[in-house]
Amino acid sequence: MASAFEVASSFTRWALGNNLVPPLPAGMEGEYLANVTPVQVSPEGEDVLRTRSISSVVFNDPESKVFVYTEKRVTQKELERLPQLIAGCDVVYPHGTLDDLGGDIQNAQGSGFTMLNVPNIGQAYCCGSSVSPGNEASAGTMGHSSGAATAQYLA
Repeated sequence: MASAFEVASSFTRWALGNNLVPPLPAGMEGEYLANVTPVQVSPEGEDVLRTRSISSVVFNDPESKVFVYTEKRVTQKELERLPQLIAGCDVVYPHGTLDDLGGDIQNAQGSGFTMLNVPNIGQAYCCGSSVSPGNEASAGTMGHSSGAATAQYLA
């Protein structure tokens, strides 16, 4: 059984070798990817990922899970053509993209918030969940994954 980092590295090496993701800067493959061989993905699976465009490959070692984010949603029928278990790690294909840093800001982004007066404590900043790279809930500001509002006390 391989770690999620090793599986994500193997998947990324395959994607790089098949021109499905942009090349990493010189010398970065050895620094950021595990020294593993690329996974084998069927030609049908490659066609699905070429059509849906890989935006990033992310891993979660404690959960042994690899996330292959795509720019277009992968259908249930297409999912059957993709590897969903590699070396003991689950592989999922959520839809989502990550914006590059830099350049002009097109639109202001932000989440709603509420300032709350708490007796004997002061003001509390309440917020919802954080922004995820995909269309799914993420951890809140204080680390809650339930999506419930969290509060940080201001002195």
